[in-house]
Amino acid sequence: MNLAAAWNTRRRNWAEAWNDWRRNLICMWASQLFVNVGFFAAFAFISLYMSDEKFHIAGKAMRVYYTSRFFFYGMLAYAIFTPLWGWLSDRWGVKIMLYRGCFVTAFIYPLMGLVTDVNHLIALRFLTGALSGTTIAAQLLLVKTAPSDRQGYALGVLCSAIWGGHMIGEALGGVMAHLFGCPVTFMICGALFLVSGLFVIFVRDSEKAGKAVRTAPESSGGKIPGKLANLRAVFIPAVMLMLVLFLFGGIVLRFTSPYAPMMVEDFVGEKWAKLVTGIIGAFAAAAAIISGVIVGRLSDRFPEWKITTPMQLAAALMLLLAAGSSSIWGFGICHVLCNFALGGMYAVFQKVAAGLVERIRRGAVLGCATTMYNVGYMMSMKISGGIARRTADEPVQVDLLRFLYRLGSAMMFALTIASAVLIFTALRLKAQAERKKQLEQL
Repeated sequence: MNLAAAWNTRRRNWAEAWNDWRRNLICMWASQLFVNVGFFAAFAFISLYMSDEKFHIAGKAMRVYYTSRFFFYGMLAYAIFTPLWGWLSDRWGVKIMLYRGCFVTAFIYPLMGLVTDVNHLIALRFLTGALSGTTIAAQLLLVKTAPSDRQGYALGVLCSAIWGGHMIGEALGGVMAHLFGCPVTFMICGALFLVSGLFVIFVRDSEKAGKAVRTAPESSGGKIPGKLANLRAVFIPAVMLMLVLFLFGGIVLRFTSPYAPMMVEDFVGEKWAKLVTGIIGAFAAAAAIISGVIVGRLSDRFPEWKITTPMQLAAALMLLLAAGSSSIWGFGICHVLCNFALGGMYAVFQKVAAGLVERIRRGAVLGCATTMYNVGYMMSMKISGGIARRTADEPVQVDLLRFLYRLGSAMMFALTIASAVLIFTALRLKAQAERKKQLEQL
């Protein structure tokens, strides 16, 4: 009898867990896989798409310049609207935000294959950046519903879907763009976003945090308004340090990624550039999938700064070697290994930032962190675009792409030091705050 009761209790506990975070993890993994397949099938080749005669862009430096503008305005929209979506998700739930990002964006992507002006293409990228944001919503859902000791694993697995979509998207996009052209690829991307939204139907959202916030008592003495107290609870010193890290990470982690297809084009020529870029990108994303799961597991067991330091050093070395590559094989291997080194880096940053505050405030923290990351990415596009614009006006042309890769390597070395210091300090401040709170309760 006792054995049967124990078995029934164990089965109920497993069923409750399955109906909560495990089911969410599976659904979000599938949804983000399709989202990222669609995203990377189109946007991984933007720098090559801009070589189309209908855009009338002359010269490699100007292509780098307009590519930087394309990604800059996409990130600008994302940075502006992500805090709004994060706040609304805390108030009304994450699920509705996922519906918005999947279904609305699906109808915008096909339009990118129809425009004939590069500024119209950039405007559509701004619109997709404003209306998307499914990845941060999926991450927020898992942070809110997964147990504390399983969050690193959940985010790492979700990261594998992101990089898996990257892998499949680049391979699929490379084949489709090579055979049918970029306009057809954009239309298929829209269909993939529609499919991704179907998995959101089966997601179980957590309790809306906004209810708890509205009923939370004001700070002691009632002198500080409730909203101000909530802001102070979110923007504690440890969180501010991590926001600085997200800003710096945004500048560095993806500094060279928009220009990898142009490097491939230098090696294999315009005819085969899309296909070869897709193949290299697929292997790179596969490496990042493996890295995401490994790093996610390790971040649940070891201090995060001990994980980020060697991985970032390896990435800096690979960028430097890629800049000096003399063949497509050398560049491809360096690109794959660099993606392996950075595969789970962003998830580690998020895990640290989310763990600094209570569950109820993690949506606001991750929303602000994403904004800072995207502001950093915008700055990186401004830096590379400014360099390209100035290079285009110079009478003596330099090897712009290799220079950008060397600059990215130097910045990665700097990020290695910064991330170790900032993560270590943030975790130490958190520990000090917890000890202080325990002493006050005695």
